[in-house]
Amino acid sequence: MKHQLKEVRRILAMFLGLWAGLASLPAAQELKEAKVTEIVRLVEKEQSETKTQMVLKDTINEKSTVDTGTSSMAELTFADTSITRLGENSVFSFNSKERLVKLDKGSCLMHTPPGNGGVSADLGGGVTASVTGTTIMLAKTPNGAVAFLVMEGSVGKIVTKDGKITEIHPGEVGTIAAGSSEVKVSVVNVDFIKDHAPLFQEFSSVLPGTEGIQGVSDLQAMQIQMEMSILMAPTEAGLSDDHGAILAQFFGFNIAQDRKSTRLNSSHEWISRMPS
Repeated sequence: MKHQLKEVRRILAMFLGLWAGLASLPAAQELKEAKVTEIVRLVEKEQSETKTQMVLKDTINEKSTVDTGTSSMAELTFADTSITRLGENSVFSFNSKERLVKLDKGSCLMHTPPGNGGVSADLGGGVTASVTGTTIMLAKTPNGAVAFLVMEGSVGKIVTKDGKITEIHPGEVGTIAAGSSEVKVSVVNVDFIKDHAPLFQEFSSVLPGTEGIQGVSDLQAMQIQMEMSILMAPTEAGLSDDHGAILAQFFGFNIAQDRKSTRLNSSHEWISRMPS
């Protein structure tokens, strides 16, 4: 059984390497500026202590902060073709040369083309997350709890304030409860997220990286068929209420599954929607 699990991990690593190497663009291109390519309801830009309501084709630079309101979202397309989608009640900014994004609160979905240098995220409290490519999700609650999810692409990592590094593989999410430095790593159903999460579904265009997400989904299905893991609700898998709440608040449903589990509920009832 352990040998089979290692073999699936090996296949996954090969798949990720293929996707990461599809492009040969120069590394570490600057983000420079971003153009607003889609807006849902009220989105504001703050620059030089002045707030203005954003409209389509507005641009932002590293001196700007984007603030989405309740039930509001925005899509930003950077000069290097990286795409960022912001969920409701989010505050977002970036540093161009370091390819560093900062999420003060809220949620975002990012796709960075392979070979562009990836992206790092400042999640506050001395916590950073990074990946060389290609599709990730970030979330941060007002009280400081954070989540870093790798949908597809290369292996990401979370570095906490004490310098501890935790790897996050495609199809996994790392969560840190408010006031804690412990990273909880759980498996997520990427196909379900893609089909239900507002950051995927509430925009008119299809996000690049969909084929990569499908590849991760296929590998997850392979693991299930080999009865090597169980995908279940967070409360059943050992996720604390705080960790589960991070995912529920920003992704809208219980998607976390503990990677230490050992059997499959073949009825797929482990996908449970959060109560409204």
